[in-house]
Formats: sequence, structure tokens, C-alpha cells
Amino acid sequence: MPSVTLAFEPARPVARLIFRSETGVPVLTAAVRQQLDEALDRLEQDSSWRVLVLAAEGRTWLAGADIGEMCQFDPGKALAFSRAGQQRADRLAALPGVTIAAIHGPCFGGGTELALACQLRLLADAATMALPEVLLGVLPAWGGFVRCVEQLGTEAARWLILTGQSAPAAECLRLGLAQAVYPADQFAAEVDSVVEQLLKAAPQAVQTARALLTQFGTPADRQRQLDAESRAFADCFRTGEPAEGMAAFLGKRPPAWPATSSLPPVDGVSGR
Repeated sequence: MPSVTLAFEPARPVARLIFRSETGVPVLTAAVRQQLDEALDRLEQDSSWRVLVLAAEGRTWLAGADIGEMCQFDPGKALAFSRAGQQRADRLAALPGVTIAAIHGPCFGGGTELALACQLRLLADAATMALPEVLLGVLPAWGGFVRCVEQLGTEAARWLILTGQSAPAAECLRLGLAQAVYPADQFAAEVDSVVEQLLKAAPQAVQTARALLTQFGTPADRQRQLDAESRAFADCFRTGEPAEGMAAFLGKRPPAWPATSSLPPVDGVSGR
């Protein structure tokens, strides 16, 4: 079963949040999301740490949400799922220390959305990142749509979201999805070197810088954008596309998309 472990290093003000799975493919199931929420509770209450490293063990970093769970959604459940995911990512983004997504392998969907909520994303050269939701008939909905545009700009976000394609590490660096890429055999040492560099900085200066960076990089209408993201995700479940896309994914076959339907615009945004 997938699990999350939060560990505080005894000799340094460093915490590590590690995702594991017996299959080698950590998935953000309901149980894992609950464990992540509990870890965030501890991180919010504990003032001893300054750097948090999110890591995973296995063939992938994070493989996103549980498709078997999502394929049971109706629009109401989808809306609640999206809003809960946005709140979780917002909590991660608002933590007082510096957060690092240390991505050693493929990272998909909800995993990429959590990585976008971290201050730094460090990749091994074998890593990839993707927002493949459109291939399942849905959209990024844990704040990833909004953060992708905020952090990468419209052009890069358009490519990632509309194609659903995985970007290799070098492309992630070019697009701004990653701040640094390291050889896989040196990855752990390089991540620790970045941690050491961060610990050399003055704690209050870092917190002030983080607050300013967040303030300067966040649009005034961000909450409206997040609401629109959630409603657009929920509206996908009125089309029949998620049911087909997820059944095709689970059945390892190409999807046979239903005929295009017409949906009302979301806050003036129309898919037509």
C-alpha cells in the first residue's frame, strides 16, 4: 500500500516527506492524501525545521491521483475533490520553510501539481514531468492549472496542459518546471548540497524573501481562478469523457471519446 513518512533530521533543521509504495509507483490515494494532511498538520505546528524535502522511493516520483477512485465521481464529488486538493497544495505552498520537490523519476498529474506548490523543484536527469489530465478527459484541478500559468507563463502552460505530454528533465528546466537538473547517480548528494546552501542563509531573511516572492507572483484574482479551475474540472464529469478516458487507462487501451457536447462557460471561459 502507498504510504507517506515524515521524518525530522536530529542534527539539522531539515524535514523529509517520503512517499513509498510496494509497487514502486506511489499514488495519491485517499489514504495517502489523509496521511499527507496529517504531515502538513505537524509541519505547520513544528517550528524546528527550515527546509522540507519531498522525495519518493520507487520507479516513479508521484503518479498522481487514484484513477480507480476518480472514475466513480459525479460533478459534485469532483468539485469537492478539486477544492480539497487546492487547499492541500495551498497549505504546502504556505509552509514557513523552504520546500524542495526532489524528483528522481516520472512525475504525473497530482504529483506535478504538488511539485508546483513547492518553492524549488530539483530533477534527476532521468526524471520527467507531465500534466496528462486531458488524456483522461479531465483537467488539472489541485491548483495546478493556475500555478502552471502563474509560474511558467501562458505559452509553456498551453503546451503542457493541452498535449498532456511528458517533458524530459532538460525540457522541464527550459520551461521553468525545474530550477536544476543533476545526473541520476549524483542526485541525492546534489539535493543535500542545495539543502546545505539554504541552511547557510539567515532564516528571517529567507522568510521575508519567500513572502515577497509569493506576493509579487500571485495575481489579485487568484481565488476566482481557482474557483473556475474547480468548476471546470467538475463540469468535465457532465460530458462522459472522464468515464471513457479512465476506463481506457485502466484497461490499457486507446479511448473512444464520445461525441462533443456543449457546456456553459465557466466565468466567461468557454470550451467552444
